[in-house]
Amino acid sequence: MKHPLAALSLPLAAPGVPSRAQPVVLIPDGLFKASDGRPPGLPGWRLDEAIAGRLIARVQKRQAKLVINYEHAEPIGAPLPAAGWIDPASLAYQAGTGLTAAVDWLPRAGEMLASGEYAYLSPVIRYDRQTGEVLDLLLAGLTNTPALDVLPALSARLGLSLTDDEDPPPLPSTLATETPMIDLAQLRQALALPADADETAILAHAQSLSGQVASLTTQVSEQTAKLSTVPDPALFVPKAVYDEAMAKLTATHQASETAELSRLIEDGLASGRITGPAHADWLKGQGMAALRAYLAEAPAIAALTRTQTQGQERGAPRTPSLTPEEQAVITQMGLDRDVYLQTRATLFPEV
Repeated sequence: MKHPLAALSLPLAAPGVPSRAQPVVLIPDGLFKASDGRPPGLPGWRLDEAIAGRLIARVQKRQAKLVINYEHAEPIGAPLPAAGWIDPASLAYQAGTGLTAAVDWLPRAGEMLASGEYAYLSPVIRYDRQTGEVLDLLLAGLTNTPALDVLPALSARLGLSLTDDEDPPPLPSTLATETPMIDLAQLRQALALPADADETAILAHAQSLSGQVASLTTQVSEQTAKLSTVPDPALFVPKAVYDEAMAKLTATHQASETAELSRLIEDGLASGRITGPAHADWLKGQGMAALRAYLAEAPAIAALTRTQTQGQERGAPRTPSLTPEEQAVITQMGLDRDVYLQTRATLFPEV
């Protein structure tokens, strides 16, 4: 939760030459409000011994002196002078009085206070919007306008975005615009640079990465433009048309291969290189390449290309018999029984 800032005004001591030995009251004790009714929605701001202890520890943790300026003014092209400095070590809590501190007043401010030109001290505090507890003291300013609102620019500079667990950064001597500090160790780690890389090397690497990002951005834009361009029908076809053409081509190829397979089987049967239908069916199952290789090496059997009687009329046919061994050979080799018998009769005619 973000804690708001507020400025309130407290009367200074009677006119006179101020000294460090005269502590000033920075925050009153107990429950208190500004003359304009702030804080809104709360009965008031709160300070007690426990709250003051936490506040003092927070301020002293920063170690830097707290500035007292004039009217919380913001510089416009000119230095912002300090009226005095609050030593954090001098912060103390006095029951019934509040938070006090010793101030090292600068000569100009001392003269103005001595002459009565300034009558109020306006501390800038950070508080809990739920309880009104004063959480921090950031600076103070000499003013003649009680309950002076913090100017927007000053509020932003003092860190209105601070969270519960954050401490505001130490304030510079003049509240001039600060240059954010960069953790070089974290930056080296984020950029995968060596631990000894200096600012020049870090900057060069960052510029290189920036150039790479720009180049990639250009490439992405070019590719996006290409994808958005309507394709040339002379160079590209729809996928559905391509798939249909490929299906037809595949079917034509398969039909052609089937026809070629049948032709080779017929040639093999006619030349006697294939001994019969059973042999032919077996060769078909081996595929086109195996069939071609077999036909290229198999010898032609002339006896399988003519009838057993050579076209001559012979006597009444007999039913030849097969030995068990012959029957086993025919079965194992898938030979046609009739063709085998014709071949046997041709090669080994009975007397």
